[in-house]
Amino acid sequence: MKKVLLSVAIIAAMLGVMMSSCKKEESTQMKNGVAQAEQSMSPEEQKVLDFLSDYDAMKRGVKSEEDPICIEDARWYWETAMNYCHGFAHVVLCDMRMDTVRIPMPKTDAEGYIDYLDVMETYGNMVSAVREAYKSIEMKGKTLQLVIVSIEEGKAKDGGDDLIILMNTGSNSYGDSSMQAPSELPWYVGPFDKDDDWIWGLEGGSCDSTIMESDASDQLTLAIANYDFIHGSIYVPCPTCYTYFLVGPNIEASYYGNANSSWPFFDSGLLWEEVLTRCILGEELEMYYEEIMQHTHTENMETNPYGYYGYYKTEVLDWVLGDVPQDYHIIRHVVQVLYATRVWRNDNGNYPVPIDDSNEE
Repeated sequence: MKKVLLSVAIIAAMLGVMMSSCKKEESTQMKNGVAQAEQSMSPEEQKVLDFLSDYDAMKRGVKSEEDPICIEDARWYWETAMNYCHGFAHVVLCDMRMDTVRIPMPKTDAEGYIDYLDVMETYGNMVSAVREAYKSIEMKGKTLQLVIVSIEEGKAKDGGDDLIILMNTGSNSYGDSSMQAPSELPWYVGPFDKDDDWIWGLEGGSCDSTIMESDASDQLTLAIANYDFIHGSIYVPCPTCYTYFLVGPNIEASYYGNANSSWPFFDSGLLWEEVLTRCILGEELEMYYEEIMQHTHTENMETNPYGYYGYYKTEVLDWVLGDVPQDYHIIRHVVQVLYATRVWRNDNGNYPVPIDDSNEE
């Protein structure tokens, strides 16, 4: 069952402060006298691979001579290296859930810099913590899509705070979902009709079926992903570029179902039995889709930009508010719009690897 209680930790992660980078300007790095392997490899990918090389050397007992780095550069390494190695951002997933993991923040010096060795050790702790949390998730075809790493505002230099790691995990089991060609209707009109009724959430399935492989929030997310895929451009910058990784994924906008708005979905005063069976009819589902699209997209927007910060995806999540099962409950959808910079890989297919199958320790 998906995680449905919106924790304080998740809220903190959503509101995590993105500090401006303070690292001094550097020339292109040289590792062991060897320059960038291919001109087509992006600076971001080379930077990640250099960090992973240093991390591997540290595990073998080789001392690094790199200077201390500032907090935001450390956060960039932690987040980007994790997404590069273990994030399947290029895969369309359903049944999305979010889980929060916390690990200790390494200490900083008087100027707010972190020793490079501590940065690498913290990355290892982060990988281990995410791996353990991921292994505990029960989901058919589970896949880690991305992580977002944040630091609490105003406390990062205290040395006693936690890094907040927001894991986005989904399923690659799509059931009968398929890509459909664009229609002649207005761009924001969706694929739902009167027969497409679904339980609102909690993997509830179709309203007239006991199959519990998807729900209304999943169907909305997949329909938006379908639109993004069909309306995206195809661009491959080099023969060995096979897929992309994400730099700086952020929750750019969030919309919460509430009693004062006709969208996203919201209902209240429900017994637990009603929570499990609350159905959204096809016409209402289509209305939610159209509202979501008109608030998150424009008709001619680029849905898969590469090389610059822009739209990545829209996902619809379902939440229950109230103690299970005693209280009356509020149920609603939360619509989140994620932005990131997509960077093409050129590492000959070594990454990504599933977080639970990796030999990385």
